[in-house]
Parts: sequence; C-alpha cells; structure tokens
Amino acid sequence: LLTPIQKRFFEYNLGQHQHYNQAVMLQSTNRIDIDVLNQVFQQVVEHHDALRMVYKQHKDIVSAQHRSIKEEHLYLLDAHDYSQYSQTQAYEQIEQIADRLQHSLNLEQGPLIRAALFQAPEEDQLFIVIHHLVVDGVSWRILLEDLEVGYQQILQKQSIQFPSKSDSYAEWSARLDQYSNEQKAIEELAYWNTWASQKQEPLPQDMPVIDDGYEQDSREEVMTLSKEDTQRLLQQTNHAYNTEINDILLTALGLTFYEWSGRSQIHVSVEGHGRESLFSNIDISRTVGWFTVMYPHILNIDHADDLGYQLKEIKDGLRRVPNQGIGYGILRYLTLEQESLPLEKLRTAQEPAISFNYLGQFDEASNDSSQRLLQSSPLSVGTEIHPEMKRAFTLDINGMVNDGQLKMTFNYNRHQYTPATIAKLAKQYQHYLLKLIDHCTGKQTTEQSPTDFTYNQLSIGQLDQISNMLSGKLK
Repeated sequence: LLTPIQKRFFEYNLGQHQHYNQAVMLQSTNRIDIDVLNQVFQQVVEHHDALRMVYKQHKDIVSAQHRSIKEEHLYLLDAHDYSQYSQTQAYEQIEQIADRLQHSLNLEQGPLIRAALFQAPEEDQLFIVIHHLVVDGVSWRILLEDLEVGYQQILQKQSIQFPSKSDSYAEWSARLDQYSNEQKAIEELAYWNTWASQKQEPLPQDMPVIDDGYEQDSREEVMTLSKEDTQRLLQQTNHAYNTEINDILLTALGLTFYEWSGRSQIHVSVEGHGRESLFSNIDISRTVGWFTVMYPHILNIDHADDLGYQLKEIKDGLRRVPNQGIGYGILRYLTLEQESLPLEKLRTAQEPAISFNYLGQFDEASNDSSQRLLQSSPLSVGTEIHPEMKRAFTLDINGMVNDGQLKMTFNYNRHQYTPATIAKLAKQYQHYLLKLIDHCTGKQTTEQSPTDFTYNQLSIGQLDQISNMLSGKLK
C-alpha cells in the first residue's frame, strides 16, 4: 500500500515521476575493492525491502510491488577507471556520468538504486542515486552505516552482520492504512478542517505568473551562519523557553515573512521525518523508506516587537499540532469517504505556498568520522529532479547543519522573483535568527509556556497572570 507522502507524489500533477531522486557522492583515499562492494550492496538491498520496490501505474491507480531477492539486477553498480587522467579531467568525467545516471532509474521495472565507483588519480569516488519514493534523510544514515559496516566486516574475513532489522516499510504502510479509519485518526479531522477554513493571501511577487513553474526555472539563495553562531543556536538557545531548533527557525521565518508581506498569518508547509510513535507494536528505527510527513501550519505573528512572547507563541502552536502532523496526510490521502465525515474541505484545500524543512545535523553521526572509509565528496551529484517536473511550492526553504554551519537554502522561481528580492529575504531571515539567538542566550532563567504543562489549554497571557499572582503571594 502507498503511504500518504507517496500518494501525494503521484496525485499531484508533478509530471516526470521517473526522475525524482536523492543522491550522494562519497570519496575514499583508500582504493575500494569493487568485488567486496558488490557483495555489500547485494546484502543491503536484500536487507532493506523498500529498495526492491517498483511502482506500476494503470490509469490513475498506482500499485507498489516488491521484487524477490532472487531476481537479478536489484541494483546496478558500475566501475570506471580514471586513475591515468589528470584530476580535473577525471572529475569532469565523474560528474558527467553521475548526471547521466540520475536519468536512468525505472519506476516500473527497477532498479531504483544505482551506484558507480570511480578511480580518480588521488582517491576513489563512490556515487549512489536512489529514487526518493524509497528513501529519505534518515534512511540515508542507515544505508551509509550498513555500507561502511558491511565493507569492513568482509575485509576482516567476517560474514556481513547488520544491526537487527526493524519492521518493514510494507508493514508500516499497511498499519497506516488501517489506522486511517480508526477513531483516533478521525478525531483529528476538526483540527485540520479548521486550518482548511482559513483564507490564504497570495505572497508578494516581483513578476506575477499563473503557476510556480518548473524545476528548470528554479534558482537558489543560501544563507549561512558562522560556526560560532551555529554552535550558539544548537547548544545555548533552547534553555530560555524550553524550545527545539525548529521553534526558533520557524519564528525567524515568520518574522521575516511578516515584515516582507505585512501579513500576520504566515501559512507554511512544515516537513518532518514522519517516524512518529503512533503504534507501540511497530519498530521502524532502522527501516529504509520514504517516511516524510508534510503538514500545513499557520505562524501567527502578532507580537513581533516582543521576541520572547513571539517565540513562545510559535512554540506552543507547533506543540498543539496533533502527532507532529502525521494525521494530515493520513486523512487527506488514506481515510475512506463516508457520509458522516466532512473530508471534502480538507481534500480540496490549497496547500501553503511556502515549504519549510530542517533536515538536522549531518556532521553529528560519528565523532570519529575521520576513521570512516567513506567521506563526503565535494563533487556534484548532477540533476536530482527532472528539469520539466513542476515546482510544488512558490518558495521552498531547506536547512541543515554541515561542517558545523547552518545553511538555509531559499529555492524560488526565477520568473516570479529577482535574485535581489530573495537575497534580501535571506538576509532578513539571518537578521531575525541572530536576534533570537542573542535574546535566548542572554536569558539566565527558563521561562515556561502553556504547552510545558499537562493542562496546556491556557493562553500565554493567562499563564503569565497566574505566574505573576503566585509570585506575588510567595513574596
């Protein structure tokens, strides 16, 4: 069965479904044995069932099927020797082949994972591309760990032994489908219909166009925090108001768009990892697949001149989203139509024009990363999304910490905005983010908000009144 994010992928008129990938380029100063690598890839693909999936479409119906581990070509691994080339020539060849492989995955026949090992003059480069339908950010961490562990085990004359397997992606999707018609899921409908009833004003545009264009129209502006400020954000800000990083990043986003648009309600599609603890009897901690959750949320910016109050308001709004937003996709894409269920409003609601996703820290996986065989490579992985695929959002904002620095990428349509407009937007985002970091790191005591308590239905103002009253009595 398809999960909500997979159904969204096929139901949206995105086009070019075959080419929607995620990829990595890794390097090693030690030469990699292609035969050993082949053995490890075979074990990885057998171990993680999602990597053997194919997707067959008949008219409007898409079915997902597993390929047997006995089939041939569950993955493809090529080898290329450029060790006699100059380093520049080798890199040119590697990047050209990587881009070509991005176009080579086949949803209906498979495989949905391809790799290529390149011998450059000074090191080996390993390129891996996987269709996004079967992988996400958390999955990549699992896969790269398994590749590393499996390779080292074979070199040490051991049999490959991965960590214990958690429940399959197929089991997770089946359980979500069952849950979609249970009372717990349906109880969330009122919450999401409240969002669907809110009017969304269009974003300002430099050059108004009818739609958001295609991937080939996309351009990027990157905002980078210094290592010092990134460390302050990660380690010294959350104590002030019992926040998480997303609370601070989204507060800065809300303040930025409030200043730009003049609107106090900022509609944003928030992306999460989707591995929520909905079921006590299912373990997906080491399951590979596309678990991503995307849900709409409104950032209410009505105390822009009071950073502490505004941050608490954004934090409490996010805490009140049921089950970290997983129910939105379940109700919109899985729950069966019933006369008694008002699903139409939710299913026809326009999603936000802004998308936000903080991917986390990609340099925290191992403190002894220098001891790993495979390191991140600076070479390009090529075009991960087909140039003629339709853009899903007007502004797509993604953040991650890599090499000790937070980088926020503002992706936009060049036919809607000038580079100067987005550069100014990114600069304002940095301005508000630094203001919030300074504010939070300057607080010596922790200030609580209603969602810090079991009974969390008070407003921030009501909680402040109670706190002041109790403080007065204590004095």
